[in-house]
Amino acid sequence: MTLADYSAYRYMRENPVFVNKKNASGVKILRVACSDSETRVEMEIEAYSANLQVYIKGTAYIKGNKGGKLGLASVQNVTIAPAKTFIPWPYRKLRFALIFPALPVDAREFDLIEPSTTWQFKDIKCK
Repeated sequence: MTLADYSAYRYMRENPVFVNKKNASGVKILRVACSDSETRVEMEIEAYSANLQVYIKGTAYIKGNKGGKLGLASVQNVTIAPAKTFIPWPYRKLRFALIFPALPVDAREFDLIEPSTTWQFKDIKCK
C-alpha cells in the first residue's frame, strides 16, 4: 500500500487512543489523518487462520464528537462487501485505509462504526 502524502493534512496522529466497546478481532488503528477534504483511518489486521476473509461493509461510518454521521467514501487495500480480500497465511498482516468525508475542524475525537459487526471503535482521539 502506498502511503498518503500527509503534507496536505491538518493533522495526523499515530496509534491514536480509543475505546473498543466490542472485540474487533485483532484489528488495530495505526493512524488517523484529517484534511479539509477527508478523514483517513489506517488500520491493520493479523490473520488468525489461513485464508482469512476481510471486507468492509459499505454502511461503515464515522461520527464526530459534535454529532452527524459521515459515510464511507472509499477504501484502499481492502474490499467493500460482498467482495472479499483474503489473507492466505496465518499471522500475516493486512494494512488498509478507510476514507471518509472531512470531520469538522474543531473535532477532537470520533467513533468508527461498522453496523452489525464487532467493529465499534469509540472516542478515537484525532488531536
